[in-house]
Amino acid sequence: MKLFLLSLILNLILAGFCTAQVKPTATVYTGVGLKGGSSASWFSFDPSQNQGWATGYTAGLILKHAVRVNENEPMMGVQVELNWVQRGWSDKIDSTTKYTRRLHYLELPFMTHAMWGHKNTKIIANLGPSISYLVSSRDSIQSISDLEHNSYYQKEIEKPWLAGLALGVGLQRTTAIGTFQLEARITQSLNSIMTKRQQVLSASNTNITVTAAYLLELRPK
Repeated sequence: MKLFLLSLILNLILAGFCTAQVKPTATVYTGVGLKGGSSASWFSFDPSQNQGWATGYTAGLILKHAVRVNENEPMMGVQVELNWVQRGWSDKIDSTTKYTRRLHYLELPFMTHAMWGHKNTKIIANLGPSISYLVSSRDSIQSISDLEHNSYYQKEIEKPWLAGLALGVGLQRTTAIGTFQLEARITQSLNSIMTKRQQVLSASNTNITVTAAYLLELRPK
């Protein structure tokens, strides 16, 4: 959690720095838009379980602001999002029986945003803290007799909050009708969704998303 708080503080400082450093000759980009794509998620359990990935979807809103003060430097700024993300995992109980848990989170990443390139196509990178809140959860198992295998089967998730760090890379293309952005991102949680009462010492999440976004630039009048 210290790493999460440190990352959040650094991003807040950068946001203030980018706002203060805007000069008449600086290159500035501010855009808002929509994103959507696919997610692949799994939880690392301690004690370990025979688990697999769960695929799902993600969609959300984007606000980003970036500034290039000097011509030879990358554009630096912040990117804030509000996303709906599907996470989860599956337990392979035996050759014919599988337990599946689906979790839907409302996610708020607050990331340092960087762009390299001076023409219409740029390389982008995002890095920063992300906090998520569990909105809904459901699980399924093929045989009711297998409920004894793990204590969390058909039980509520006791810790609805996830705090983590996100790292994404991708491409941005600016056109006459707007900005298109393609990104691959990994988000690693720093806390567990389970408690010792559920006979689980730790259950941290790894979530990978591939998304496409469309943004409109907000130009000052």
